[in-house]
Amino acid sequence: MHDPRLTDANEAYQAGRWEECAPLWEAIFSDTSDLGEKRLAGRRAAYSYRRSGNLTDALRVLRSLVAELPPDPSTRRELARFEIARRRSQGPDKYWLERQRFLYIQVTKEIARRIAGNADSIMDVGSNGTPILDWFPEVPIRVSVDLRKPYVADGIESVKEDFLTWEPSQRFDVGLCLQVLEHVADAEAFAQHLLRLCEVVIISVPYRWPEEASSYHVHDPVDEEKLKTWFHREPNFTYRIAELHGQERLISVYDDQSHDQWRSVPEDLFRYRWSLRGVDRLLADDGDQAGPRP
Repeated sequence: MHDPRLTDANEAYQAGRWEECAPLWEAIFSDTSDLGEKRLAGRRAAYSYRRSGNLTDALRVLRSLVAELPPDPSTRRELARFEIARRRSQGPDKYWLERQRFLYIQVTKEIARRIAGNADSIMDVGSNGTPILDWFPEVPIRVSVDLRKPYVADGIESVKEDFLTWEPSQRFDVGLCLQVLEHVADAEAFAQHLLRLCEVVIISVPYRWPEEASSYHVHDPVDEEKLKTWFHREPNFTYRIAELHGQERLISVYDDQSHDQWRSVPEDLFRYRWSLRGVDRLLADDGDQAGPRP
């Protein structure tokens, strides 16, 4: 018999109302005898608790799931990820020490440096406390935006806001959004807000991960077609990279000045673009100071 709580739990889950749906999913997990429904409810309860900031209850539910159900490698992997998240919360530097070794981070850094090295402004959305913006010490304006944990450092403006409702006073030359969109309920609105606030957007997403690969993700599998539904256009440049353990990620660049397809990142294009913009500003400032001609 269909559990009527499933409708409310699914609706809250899809809307990202984590504090509301977590106890609903846990109640379904406790009450149902159907193994498939029990596994789904348990994983969604754990994920929802985690997203609401309640890692203790997330771990409690996952441990119960592992103990009560037949062996399931994906659930055990998820428990391991949550345990890692607990350790990260105790020592955030360890999280970055692990993350920066990933190949996609190294490739993204090279792409981003080619594009933003001479920019005047850059923002990193969904930073989770990681020092991505330290890649760009020469960029005058650097802003980290995160719902819970923006990066905090000298020379960085840290913004603890919901990005979807955040309205900065300026538009940015470059925006970074790495491994974030797959977590956002309304990824299309998030992508469109990125395009509106930034001249160039650089993203990375998990590429074609199975639907149950991570309960942190709400959009797996993500591929080129799904990105197109979010961004309403093709990227100028894409780079697909596989980690040594096999998982793939897709890095994409969107430039609002062009819809051309690039075979490689045109470093000179951006060096001259940002430099010429600086010259234009200086000329405009000189004109303002000179005042009207007689």
